[in-house]
Amino acid sequence: MAKEPAKTANKTGFGTADDDDDFTPPPRDPLHAHPDLCKANLERLVTDIPLEIRASNISSGSGLFAGADVEAGREIYNVYPTMKVLEANNDSFCHYCFEDSQPMLGGASKPKQPTKACTGDECKILKKVPQMTAHNLIAHRLLFWQGKGCITKPVAKSLMCLESHFNDITKDPERSTEVLDVAMAVREATGNKVNLATAWKLVPLVRVNSVRLRPTSKKESVGYALDISTATINHSCDPNAHVFFEGQRLYVRSLKKIAAGDEITICYLDPTLDVAARKALLKREYFFDCSCDRCKSELKEQRSLLGDDTKLPALHQAQRDIISLMGSAVRASKYPGVYPDYDNLATVETKLRTIMAGAIPPDKTWPEHMEPLPSARLSLAMLYLQQGKPVPALRNALKGRLFSVRRDIGPDWVNEMVDLVTVCIVAGSLPPDAAALEDKTVPSLEDIRTVTYGFLLAACHGALKAFGGDSEYSKGIQEMMGVMVAKRPGVTPGTKEFAAEFEPAQARVLTWAGVPVKSES
Repeated sequence: MAKEPAKTANKTGFGTADDDDDFTPPPRDPLHAHPDLCKANLERLVTDIPLEIRASNISSGSGLFAGADVEAGREIYNVYPTMKVLEANNDSFCHYCFEDSQPMLGGASKPKQPTKACTGDECKILKKVPQMTAHNLIAHRLLFWQGKGCITKPVAKSLMCLESHFNDITKDPERSTEVLDVAMAVREATGNKVNLATAWKLVPLVRVNSVRLRPTSKKESVGYALDISTATINHSCDPNAHVFFEGQRLYVRSLKKIAAGDEITICYLDPTLDVAARKALLKREYFFDCSCDRCKSELKEQRSLLGDDTKLPALHQAQRDIISLMGSAVRASKYPGVYPDYDNLATVETKLRTIMAGAIPPDKTWPEHMEPLPSARLSLAMLYLQQGKPVPALRNALKGRLFSVRRDIGPDWVNEMVDLVTVCIVAGSLPPDAAALEDKTVPSLEDIRTVTYGFLLAACHGALKAFGGDSEYSKGIQEMMGVMVAKRPGVTPGTKEFAAEFEPAQARVLTWAGVPVKSES
């Protein structure tokens, strides 16, 4: 008997109910093996930089490469993604227009826009799977819009060229059940026009290839977007670019210089995570072991600190315990009296010190720059501020931001600087006879106000590099600077005269906080 020919990917879309119910994905050609598809996807990008999709130097699949030198802090491209979805628990961004209703940098709230009538199509599937993640909702929308004839053949064919890690995901019983539940709900919601096998294959593909929807002014993502060109960008824990969204578009900007011919990289995860957390999440969600230079250097530092590899698990557990501790403190702030062990932030700080001391040798101290300590201190700063205690908030904010090793043009650096400025403004607004100022070691109000302007000036410069001058967030920071400068007597920030005032004031403030003196302007 002649051997049955191998099945090939559907050439016109994701599949229909008449397709063979084969639950094993067919052999996949990487996207770079199809120049016509690469060209079609790259033409969707708004850019003046030549870009190329070709075989990656990092993974076994495709990668996105710069065809010309890209300076640090420059837009590489922006694009309206094929599909984008907000998480169901998002209570800030509009699910239709993607505008943020919350005020930015303490400004006025935006007027509420008229809502759009629901067609009811999505409600059907959400009733069947009420906890559906943004990833899975993207898969449903892709199938739904394909049924409406809105997904072009090049888009469908390009998606089928992307890595899905189908076998890795479906061999995990828990995730396999989740995929099957969503696939069945999608099939029923589309009136059985899509077969179960097709939906089953698409759900993992979307999960692996979507990027986080991270707004400019927030540290966390609020959903996911699927864009084919962006899906070809591979991961690095020390990336040369980052992705953010504003309005309805994705933006990719460089974090450092990218030479012509270099592969563009982004961080798939929260870059503030420690090395153990990053490696575990990358293995679970993207199925690879990261061995980038940043991971190697951080592990080397940890081994040097401990002097014994057998103590690494205890250190990594302590890092997880710190994250859990701060999560409990944040929950306690939202529900006063419900979590009494975490209402007192001085007690939380004692717990933090106890966790750190128990994980390292008695003759060593936990490095201030080693995560998640900087992030924990920044969280403590904002929690103290909520409790009306700006002095301990200021000390924690200074330590958290200035001990952090994050580069000065990244989005996290900008967000942290804005938080630090917020704390400085409140601390600098204390009345001269405030009880907190009875401690004569606390910096003078004039010094606090002076460093506020210096830090805000640095945040302006960082925002322009990280997000660009057209970003609403960058404009908001600059407007904030303009308003504050207009109220400030004396020399103008950014001048040599101001630097002469700022440097000694910063030295006094940082010395009080226990931070090595280093200029941030």
